[in-house]
Amino acid sequence: MKKLLEVKNLHVSFGVQQKQVHAVRNISFFLRDGERLGIVGESGCGKSATAKALVKLLPSYSSSLKGEVWFDGKDLMSYDEKMMRGVRGKEIGMIFQDPMTSLNPTMRVGAQIAEGYKRHNPSASNEKAEQNACEMLELVGIAQSYEVARSYPHTLSGGMRQRAMIALALICKPKLLLADEPTTSLDVTIQAQILELMQTVQKKTATSIILITHDLSVVAGFCDRVLVMYAGQIVEDAPVDKLFEQPEHPYTQRLLQSLPRLNMTKDHPLIPIEGRPPDLLSVSPGCPFWTRCTGAMHICRLKNPPSFSVGEDHQSFCWKHAAEVER
Repeated sequence: MKKLLEVKNLHVSFGVQQKQVHAVRNISFFLRDGERLGIVGESGCGKSATAKALVKLLPSYSSSLKGEVWFDGKDLMSYDEKMMRGVRGKEIGMIFQDPMTSLNPTMRVGAQIAEGYKRHNPSASNEKAEQNACEMLELVGIAQSYEVARSYPHTLSGGMRQRAMIALALICKPKLLLADEPTTSLDVTIQAQILELMQTVQKKTATSIILITHDLSVVAGFCDRVLVMYAGQIVEDAPVDKLFEQPEHPYTQRLLQSLPRLNMTKDHPLIPIEGRPPDLLSVSPGCPFWTRCTGAMHICRLKNPPSFSVGEDHQSFCWKHAAEVER
């Protein structure tokens, strides 16, 4: 299957009080055509920074961006702001975390969606843009599309606002959809509806999706492949079934052990991950997880592990997979 997106050695840092916070540290990954890729990890691991870096939405005055981002054969890192405006929305759509702060409270919902369509289709009439907006609202499961299109965001429920955000992201039929924790502020029932909706829309439009979340249960039911991030780095890359059946990296294993399960008894305690994530103000030469890893070796604090193949399409960044390392 063709690679739609390929990221090589992406590094993102932010200037804070004359110091550099290394939020994303030389990560590389790819996304196939029509694939649903999940990026998971605890808060502050670099998930959202990665997504915003792909479409250059990071503040230029306080951030530094290095590496390669190849999308559909185009080198996005060579694009200036004017060229990126032609990519955002038209070829790459994005759903942000909080629809209430992402939607303009002074504009009607339909006008905001139609505006996105008109920006990339300037020759289209206002009536055509409004009609497409209503059709997209219907596609995302809003029956009273014309009524909702005339409404302001604050009059809608959280689930309806999130559906409107999805419609806004998909109005130009992009090839790639970046969903940055789209279910975080929603209750469990609405979460399930939104994920089911995204699956349905993806099948109809053949859009590739990158889903960013900290919820492994969301990943299990939605994604084809998963990237696990820790302290700005990818520590495991695996098909979703392999990740849950046989996690290889110690961080992934501990992450799964810390989650409650339906078949657990009251005598079965949850196993927390002790310690704290490393300080991203300083880049350690070793594995970022070594201070919290029960199986850490001497080499773990001295040298960052490369990628080791541990199965078909399964990569783990841990020295325990190196045969030549002395335990």
